[in-house]
Amino acid sequence: VEATIQWFADVEAAGASQTKIPNLVIRDTILEVAIGDAVQWCCSPLYHPYKESDLQFDAIYFDPFSPESSPRLWQAEIFATMHEVTKPDGRLASYCVNRQVRDAMKAAGWNVGKIPGPPGGKREVLVATR
Repeated sequence: VEATIQWFADVEAAGASQTKIPNLVIRDTILEVAIGDAVQWCCSPLYHPYKESDLQFDAIYFDPFSPESSPRLWQAEIFATMHEVTKPDGRLASYCVNRQVRDAMKAAGWNVGKIPGPPGGKREVLVATR
């Protein structure tokens, strides 16, 4: 709890000074928050270090604006990059259950399924496994 409280203070300070948001580390879990252009992150050489097995993600929560308002973010190319930087048993989750999004995820190599959404939230969410 103390680490989380301190992390929120650090995030606020990073936002005020426009510096990189620090990672939250609790035991063997690291939460990394990236703010910026997702297309640039996925489609530029910047993502390449994450292909190294010790840097790959266990899980990615992907929740940009809708496919209608941000179509570029929901293409198979984006999901393919996330697939490359996720551990073999990793997960990709999104609140978007749009058929085109599911198809783009599948085209990028993800096994896609819908599960019940959280109480009081959306009826279903997508969870894709690598």
